[in-house]
Amino acid sequence: MPRLPLTLLEQYFLHDGRRAYPCWMLGRLSFRGNFQPGPLERAWTETARRHPLLASVVRRGRWGGLGWEAAPGGPAPIEWRTGPLGTDWPVTWAPMDLTREPGVRVIVVEEAGATVMFAQMHHAVFDGGALFQVFHDLMLLYARELGREAALPALRPELLHTRCRLASSWWERLTGLPGHLLGLAVAFPLLRRTVAPFVPHQMAAEDGPPPPGLPAVVTHRFSPAEFKQIRTAAKRLGAGVNELLMRDVFAAVGVWRTTQGTGTPLDWIRLGVPVSLRRPADQLLPAANVFSLVGIDRRAKSLANRDRLLRRAGEDMAQVKKYRLGHIFLLLLGLQRLRPGGIRRYTRGPACRATLVLTNMGPFVSPRSPLLDADQRLAVPGAVLEDIVIGGMFRPGTCVTLAVGIYAGQLHADLHYDARFLTKVQAEDFMQKFENQVRLSMQAARAPG
Repeated sequence: MPRLPLTLLEQYFLHDGRRAYPCWMLGRLSFRGNFQPGPLERAWTETARRHPLLASVVRRGRWGGLGWEAAPGGPAPIEWRTGPLGTDWPVTWAPMDLTREPGVRVIVVEEAGATVMFAQMHHAVFDGGALFQVFHDLMLLYARELGREAALPALRPELLHTRCRLASSWWERLTGLPGHLLGLAVAFPLLRRTVAPFVPHQMAAEDGPPPPGLPAVVTHRFSPAEFKQIRTAAKRLGAGVNELLMRDVFAAVGVWRTTQGTGTPLDWIRLGVPVSLRRPADQLLPAANVFSLVGIDRRAKSLANRDRLLRRAGEDMAQVKKYRLGHIFLLLLGLQRLRPGGIRRYTRGPACRATLVLTNMGPFVSPRSPLLDADQRLAVPGAVLEDIVIGGMFRPGTCVTLAVGIYAGQLHADLHYDARFLTKVQAEDFMQKFENQVRLSMQAARAPG
């Protein structure tokens, strides 16, 4: 693979990782049935050939710039373990050193008739959507190893050279400048605000111990019938499902803060929302980071007004599109890079940049996948995917990440929390309050007319 300079976002995630706050995501995939090691390992090697960043390490170039280069040993080998299976995650919080090893690990734990596959991914390598792109290719290649006909999506690795860039030419940079300046003007007030953390706490020292509990996740599943009601409710209210969920997360934060007796009515509550920057041409792009982050702010005192929260969610997302606010974070990183070591210093900046994060990963498996069975579950010879759990990142001051996605018609909600600052009882209580708010939204689907 030709050397690939790190993008602004990749540099940010590379420097943002630290011992107390590892910068990676987790996936836990539970299967009914078992895998054959040889075919799965060959499929893994071929998957890395299709997605070069899966088997790459970071090296410093001749002029000091950081870039991806092919790892001498290829991708990290699959680690096989024998059950019994439980709810534990067989990973450690030890940071990944991307200068020495690829940033994706896979652990397969088996017992008779059941398998759990764990994925651990450094966020500098690629985003959550790309993680499932890699997983689906792995399953396709495994099925092909066992003789099943399954067409592979076409990919163009040369497109990695333009991944997650603000523009691919000087002309695009020039014509996009007015919009970017306007977007900076819109976003500037947000950059100056002091954001309240989810719970008041003393931030962990950078070189302090990692969080206990590996990892701490609370899950909830909305059935296919309930998810249909959620979609119907959003349509009746003139909103998208994303906007509905944003409203319900904010409302749940308001109720939770009241019951916990924490914070003040004038606190700024910020919902960090990843936004995709993928273009139509990126359909052929191998796995990579192609997204950015925006902050949606509300005063704590406004979180009880559900109607206004929904209206504001629609207005904010319209602004994100109109002013291309998804590019603002990348522009800020570009400005930081003008100073030697600027991006690294930026990652060590203000303690809390978001109260919590909501990431909607959409369908975990494409509804057009040739591997889906009659129940819309991914099935390969000998194994059927039953459930998926996602553990998102948390950062200094941001001790809660709520990841939602769709699988087998269900809406999955996985709350990953920092067990240093939040107890399991507190996390379960917040998830219950979020569920209650979603059910209030579902009532719109059952309303007359």
